[in-house]
Amino acid sequence: MPKIIRHLSDHDDQRIKRNWTFLKRNLVQFEVRDAFLDEDIWDLRDFEKIDAEKTPEEKNEMFLKLLLQSDPRAYKIFITAIQNNNLTHIAEKLQQTPIKEDPQESSGRHYCYYIW
Repeated sequence: MPKIIRHLSDHDDQRIKRNWTFLKRNLVQFEVRDAFLDEDIWDLRDFEKIDAEKTPEEKNEMFLKLLLQSDPRAYKIFITAIQNNNLTHIAEKLQQTPIKEDPQESSGRHYCYYIW
């Protein structure tokens, strides 16, 4: 049976992408990533992918790539984790990011992918 993968909402996806450079430079992902294991969003293999990267910015980029491919709950878990770790400036920047409204988004359609 295929595994159904649902990704972040369009708005959450936009918030991450529109702040990509800021997040790559300022995120302290090792302080927040345990929440993803606790909430069953990621597993140890995902952490291995992050840790395989060489520089802090590369590790943050891998973290963000995984975040974009995660369960829709992941963004809320991410925001809560950064707030709980006194990284509120990051949460505030993300939440204040203007979002482009797309007519397709208002249709309520969400995409999912099947992995065989």
